[in-house]
Amino acid sequence: MSYANLLARTRALRRLVEGSARKDPFPQSIDLNLTTRCNGRCNHCSFWRIPGKDLPTALALDLFDSLAGHLSPGTKVNILGGEPTLHPDLPILLRRCEELGFQAVLTTNGRLLADPDLAAVLLRSPPSMVVVSLDGLETVNDRLRGPGSFRLALAALTNLFRLAPSTTRVVQALVAGPTHPYLDELATLLERDALAQALTLQVLCPDFALPHVRGWWRSHPLWPEDPSAVGLSLDRLAASRKDRLPVLALSSGQLIAWKKYFLDPEGFERLGPGCGLAGQHLDCGPDGGLRLCPHHPSIGRLGEAPLHEMLTNPRAETVRRAMASCDVVCNFLVNCRYELLHHRKSS
Repeated sequence: MSYANLLARTRALRRLVEGSARKDPFPQSIDLNLTTRCNGRCNHCSFWRIPGKDLPTALALDLFDSLAGHLSPGTKVNILGGEPTLHPDLPILLRRCEELGFQAVLTTNGRLLADPDLAAVLLRSPPSMVVVSLDGLETVNDRLRGPGSFRLALAALTNLFRLAPSTTRVVQALVAGPTHPYLDELATLLERDALAQALTLQVLCPDFALPHVRGWWRSHPLWPEDPSAVGLSLDRLAASRKDRLPVLALSSGQLIAWKKYFLDPEGFERLGPGCGLAGQHLDCGPDGGLRLCPHHPSIGRLGEAPLHEMLTNPRAETVRRAMASCDVVCNFLVNCRYELLHHRKSS
């Protein structure tokens, strides 16, 4: 570790210790959405349909520095998009994450990482983890993500293994009507060819690019015709993966919850009234807007005021109250933050 990195981590730890005696409003779940631009055209995603915008690099670096004194060393910062590899200063941002002791988790479609020369540039400061989207074997995946996307994703995983051997490689697959029967085949391929160290899953749910519409699944072309069959596919995957390629986000509790979800999406289990993520999460958009939840109004914009002030201002308190009574079954509850919510319940 360089002297500069050690100094940055020492300062961050000191600020963390100094602030431990006060009530700290800083969440421990961070999503940094670098851009709305995307070079994919996935038919289950809305981001590529909205105008493209990149988060200014200076604002992203300021956010990292503001978080440094309040996040525990090793906290994961999710680097997202759109397609985050399109951001012109991604290597700079990844390097700053590493200097401050954060674990950068980059989620990508892998298209740019499939090019060895571009991958070498983008991975000059390798993230702790790269999550590559891949929804099945070639026919199934390319039906959802476009022709050639399967081979590009595999090339990206190969380049990651060669150029960033210390980076954890994870494949993220969508659980939907066309994909669920083939999840076990995908896991077998990843294990056989040592392409990834783990498989993680996300069930079909509206993304955050558009407002949530109740009953959305009734007309969604990827919703399974036989929802009960999804449960059988998940059971088969869990049984076949025992002592083999790890399947993340497939705990026994989440497996049971997902089976119920496909049978009754709006009745998905809750931990109690409202959303348990109030105060747990911070989302930064490409416009610099800060949100405690993508479905609720912004609490401010990077550069408006110190981050600590925005997290405690009246707008933030209003959003927390709204989240406490929110009844939307969203992507966070079902997928991204399921484990965080249930860990809080059990701890």
